[in-house]
Amino acid sequence: MFKGPTEGNKIEDSNKDTKKKKSLLQKFQGKAGRAASIFMAASTLATASGEYSNAHSEVSDASKLEIEKIQSESEIYSEESEKIRANFLEREGSKESLAELLIEFNGDQEKAKQKQKITLNFFEKVKIQFAKTENIEKITDDNFLYIPNENIIIYTLEYKEEIKKIIEKDKTIEQIRKEGDINNVESEKMRAELIRQMQSEEYLNKLTIEFDGDQKRAEKELRRRLDQIKITEVIFTTIENIKRITHHDGLYDVDRNLIFVSPEFKNYYDMLYHEFAHASVEHGITDKTRAFLEEKSFPCKLSCSEQLAYLKQPEEMMARKKQLDLELEKLGIKKYEDEATDEHIKKMFERRNELSNEAKALLFIFSSDYEDLKKLLNGVAKSEGVEKNKRFTA
Repeated sequence: MFKGPTEGNKIEDSNKDTKKKKSLLQKFQGKAGRAASIFMAASTLATASGEYSNAHSEVSDASKLEIEKIQSESEIYSEESEKIRANFLEREGSKESLAELLIEFNGDQEKAKQKQKITLNFFEKVKIQFAKTENIEKITDDNFLYIPNENIIIYTLEYKEEIKKIIEKDKTIEQIRKEGDINNVESEKMRAELIRQMQSEEYLNKLTIEFDGDQKRAEKELRRRLDQIKITEVIFTTIENIKRITHHDGLYDVDRNLIFVSPEFKNYYDMLYHEFAHASVEHGITDKTRAFLEEKSFPCKLSCSEQLAYLKQPEEMMARKKQLDLELEKLGIKKYEDEATDEHIKKMFERRNELSNEAKALLFIFSSDYEDLKKLLNGVAKSEGVEKNKRFTA
C-alpha cells in the first residue's frame, strides 16, 4: 500500500483487508523474517479481494512523479528477490497452506483452492524491486510500496541485505548438514521416547480438550506432530559450526526439518530434547494456548534483557513445558498423566537443580505464580463448553 501527500490520496483498502494483512504478519513465521513479512503484506493487499489484476487507485501528480523516480532508480530483481519468491511459492503451494485456507473458508474446498491459485499467481508474476529507504518514505509510512496497476513491489535495500544474510545462512546450513553426522543411538532413543508419550491416551485426551473437544481435529494434529518427529533429522556437529548458524546451543530448522546439536556441549542431550520438542509443536499451538501464554505476566521488568523476550515466546515456553514433563517423570516427581498439584510444584522447585537449564528457565518464568504453572501443566480451558480445570496443553 502506498500513500500520497494527503489522506485523500491514499490507496483505498477495506478494514477487512487491513485486518487480514495484520493477521498474516502476526502469524507468519518464515526464515525470511521481516523482509519476507513485507513481501507477504504486499501480496495480501493484492490478493485479499481476489482481483489483484484490476486493483487501481488515484494518486496525486506529486506522488506519481516520486513513484516514477523510484522505479527508474530501483534495482530490478536479484538473487535475493528470487529467493523470497521461491520460499513463498513453496509455502503457499503446500498442503499445510491449503489446510489453513480450508479452515478460513469453512471447509469450502473450491474457494480454498481458488484463493491458493490467486496467491500463487501473484507470487509468480509480481515484479520485485529495491530502492533507498528515504525514497520510499516520501510516498508511504509503510516499509514497502505495492503498485497494483503495474503489479510491482518495491521495498528497501536494507531488507535486501537482510535477505542476503538469510541466503548466506542457508548455504552454511547445507554445508554443515553435508559434513555432519546424521542421527545416532541417543537421538533415536529420544525420538522413540517422545513418540511413546505422544501415542498415549492421556496425550490425545489433552489435545482433544485443547481443540474444544473436537477429537477429529486433535487426531489430525497428533498425526502431524508424530510425522514431524519421525521425519526430523538430527545433525551432530561442532560447537564452532553451531555458533555459525545460531546464538543458542542448538537449532531446529523448521524449513528443512533438521535439528543441529553438538556433543561438545555438556548439556547437549537436554538441548537435543528441547529441539525435538520444538519440532513436535511447531505451528501446532492453538489460539487458546497461545493466548494463555501471551497473557502471562513475568517476574522481571521489560528492561530485564532480550533473553527474557526470547523465553517469553509461546513456542519456547511450550518446548520447555514438554521438556519439563519428561524430566519430572524421570525424576519420579510427577507422571505425565497426573494432574499437577501444589505438592508437585513444591517438589519441582526443591529439586530444580536436578533439572536441565531449559526446564529451569520455565520454572523461573513462573516462579512468581505457581497457579499459572499448574495451569500450564494441567491446562485450564477458558472457552465455553469445556469444564473448568480440564487439562488441555499436550
